[in-house]
Amino acid sequence: MTVKTHRVACAAWTHETGSEDAARAWQARVEATGNCRELHSIEVRDGQQWVPLHIAQASRILATSVGQMVDTLIKVHGGWSADAAARADATAEPGTDEWRNALGPHEDATLTADGRPAATGGWCTCPAVGDDEWVRYERWSARGREAHGYVHAGCRALVQAG
Repeated sequence: MTVKTHRVACAAWTHETGSEDAARAWQARVEATGNCRELHSIEVRDGQQWVPLHIAQASRILATSVGQMVDTLIKVHGGWSADAAARADATAEPGTDEWRNALGPHEDATLTADGRPAATGGWCTCPAVGDDEWVRYERWSARGREAHGYVHAGCRALVQAG
């Protein structure tokens, strides 16, 4: 028996599957046939509840250590808000294991295809950037993927954002 780990859901019905690939294929078939006009989402089983796929992906990315591969990208930055840092500072001495535990998982993360930082605060002004100089990046928070696009391999600034 296949464990149902994913499902495609809309306001009218749900269909459970055993994998993300199977859920994506089911969703594509439903949307291609046009038999259901509702918006469809993929959800992941988390214990006894179902959560949207993008939230489950965000949780996994934020919990991953900097320098680790996440699918096809490498996590190059993980950070916390000033509020999270203040709460951790009030709990324990900064830099201790207790303090790190109080911070919890990262609240934001940046990933790149080459494992180098991305300077997403501005646009690349380098002359004639070739296609082979584009490096994919993504920024994530607990809400999901916040931004994605490409940075220049040299200056690390944005060449395309989405």
